[in-house]
Amino acid sequence: MFNVRYNLLAIYQVALGLLNSLLLLKVFGVSSKSDAYLIGANVLGSLQFVHSICIEQFLFVYHDLKVMDRQSAKEFYHSAVSFSLLSGVFFYLLYVLAIDPLISLFAFGIDVERYQLLRKVLHIMFIGVVFDSVNAVNQRLLQAEMKFSIPYVLNSLQALLTTLLLGYLVVTGNTSIELIAGARTAGICIAFLAGLAVASRMGFPFRFRLRHPAFRSFVRNSITMAFGQNIRNFLINPITNNILALLPTGYASYFYYAQRLHTISNHVVIGPSYTVLNSRVSMHWAGKNLAEIKADIRKFLPPAVLTFTMITTCAVLLIPSAFRMIGSRNLSQQDIQYIQHLFLALAPWYLIGLIESPFISVSIASKRSMVFIATNSVFILTYFSLSILMTPRFGIYTIPIAVAIAQLVNLTTFTVFALKLLKEKG
Repeated sequence: MFNVRYNLLAIYQVALGLLNSLLLLKVFGVSSKSDAYLIGANVLGSLQFVHSICIEQFLFVYHDLKVMDRQSAKEFYHSAVSFSLLSGVFFYLLYVLAIDPLISLFAFGIDVERYQLLRKVLHIMFIGVVFDSVNAVNQRLLQAEMKFSIPYVLNSLQALLTTLLLGYLVVTGNTSIELIAGARTAGICIAFLAGLAVASRMGFPFRFRLRHPAFRSFVRNSITMAFGQNIRNFLINPITNNILALLPTGYASYFYYAQRLHTISNHVVIGPSYTVLNSRVSMHWAGKNLAEIKADIRKFLPPAVLTFTMITTCAVLLIPSAFRMIGSRNLSQQDIQYIQHLFLALAPWYLIGLIESPFISVSIASKRSMVFIATNSVFILTYFSLSILMTPRFGIYTIPIAVAIAQLVNLTTFTVFALKLLKEKG
């Protein structure tokens, strides 16, 4: 499953993401502005699971249709894009009108200064919601057609634009957080236009179409699957943000800088290989080639775990010197130590999630939404309960401890279910 081109693109994403984070640290350090921007990006990440809920199963339904009738699959793509664009406009208006309740949900107890900054940032970021779901459909289409390189390029546009703008801010001394939010949104808009252009060149020119025989069942299955799958993804962020909002200014930045570093390293660890694996699982499930799925999982896990261990170890050792190199007056030695310790504390959660990922792909392909609803509900209840019990004693370190324990419960459930499913169907 290793491919030099895909991994080179992943390394490019890693370098870009790392430069982006270092420049963000240099310009804003650990401050109210960095807290507001990072919490805002996290809020958008959670809301993406809401406004993309109806297209969750596109990859799997497209593969099923493609096996029977390629023209029908193409028409289905047109319906998915048209619906996504309309729903994007609807959710944009909804979020703008509900901005204050949303901040209360995701960052209850946040102080006035960060509240006002967060409000400004979200107003700008919400514009990208119009195009988010279309971008998700286009990326799934490219994966279904085994065009894995292009999604990496499209995904990197946000980071590229924000990195270029951060470089400008370093040179000029400007510290406007609204400009960074604007660059992030511009990247989404450009990815939207580029994605449509690429799809058109592949023989999928944009056609406004809302009707398709498979569309109703597609939306229904997507909602039930996404609801079950994203209970965790949506609710984990309000719990986490509300812990961080109650801590002094800067703690949200500590946590999200550490998490960003893990996200960056994951582009190398699982990014290329998991994208390929996910598409192959979908394809083999549609073709009932379950032996191939088992073989792909065996090929995926050992090198992924080894790569994760090596990259995490190197990152822990290099964080102090790398952060000192940026020379920000807004970043003290204590700040660097907090970020380093949180990065290390978050490693078990990401490792467990890595081991779990191929079994989740099998579970998604099976379209058993109740498994996701039950398992992820247990995850949230576990994380929430542990957070309440542990926060007074462990402070910010409650988050990595509680989330790792909850993730371990998920790993056990999904692994047992997926292996049982492959055995029964095989």
